[in-house]
Amino acid sequence: MSEEKIVGILGEFREAYVSKNIEKMLSFLTEDVVWVTAMGTFRGKNDVKRYFDWDAKVTPGLSLRDIGSGLVVKGNRGFAEVATEWMISDHEKVGMPVMFAFDLNNDKIQQVRVYYDRLSIAKQVAKGGMEKMAVDGIVNAMEKGLNT
Repeated sequence: MSEEKIVGILGEFREAYVSKNIEKMLSFLTEDVVWVTAMGTFRGKNDVKRYFDWDAKVTPGLSLRDIGSGLVVKGNRGFAEVATEWMISDHEKVGMPVMFAFDLNNDKIQQVRVYYDRLSIAKQVAKGGMEKMAVDGIVNAMEKGLNT
């Protein structure tokens, strides 16, 4: 499959992902697709559909903007570096950089690995005193000795 064709497939998949068109998203996947995120590994279209349904609910108003290298295609693989942003309330957005790694087979996406920092989202959404204290405690433990 040509790299141009992969760029087209991934572009169309991205449009379906942002618009939350789950049936169209699924049409780009192989039956035995594997979708790997910090939330878990989802195997097969039914399992991935369950993840897409959940993701559509928790990321309303999602936007993706190319950053860094944007979309890079090499052989049957594509890599996309994007800034994400979505609404968590009527007046508040959160976002983070995300890296997607796609493996394609016969014009379909066979595996996706999604890399992002869940803690950065926790820092943005923690509102109450206990929530902030818990997140800050994790951050402080992880960064211990970094800024001394």
